[in-house]
Amino acid sequence: EPGSFADLILQYRVFKFNEWSPATIRKNDKILGDFLDANGKRMVADLRRGDFIAMRNRMAKTPSAANNWSKVMKPLIAYAVELEMIPFNPLIGVGRLKVPNEDGYRTWRDDEIEAFEAYWPHGSLPRLTLTLALCTGAARGDLVLLGWGNVAGDRLRYRRQKTGGSVDIPVLAALAEELSQVAHKAMTFLE
Repeated sequence: EPGSFADLILQYRVFKFNEWSPATIRKNDKILGDFLDANGKRMVADLRRGDFIAMRNRMAKTPSAANNWSKVMKPLIAYAVELEMIPFNPLIGVGRLKVPNEDGYRTWRDDEIEAFEAYWPHGSLPRLTLTLALCTGAARGDLVLLGWGNVAGDRLRYRRQKTGGSVDIPVLAALAEELSQVAHKAMTFLE
């Protein structure tokens, strides 16, 4: 129905998704799909700031998920303003939930890396994963896609999933040692 969340989300998917990377589309589409299932028939004009806060707060046990949900919903509601479904954005200024560890995972110390490497032998998947991460600095979404097709001589080349930027880095000795134990028929290093 015109003016419903189903109408808004349909238009948003058609006109905004081409601005996002495939990984962002998957993440955002899951959140939008769940919201659509629960609120598709509801009219956008009926949304109140308190409704949004109550929805977010129902996810308070997982504050990062609640904040990710908000991060997807806020531009959706801003788009509703662009389409003149609502006269103003009631979500402006709605804050994030406090996350217990705002900095994410802490960086491993050298002695922790050495202990990990002492425990996991060369050729093991955990050892390869750590070495690949340390030697490339690749984001998780890129790391899992790297394979022999990205190796050209002594260089590792790939295009970042999120930004589309090109990466061209040397294959360091530690990484070359681990990769020497990966079958060349493997599609990706981390199978």
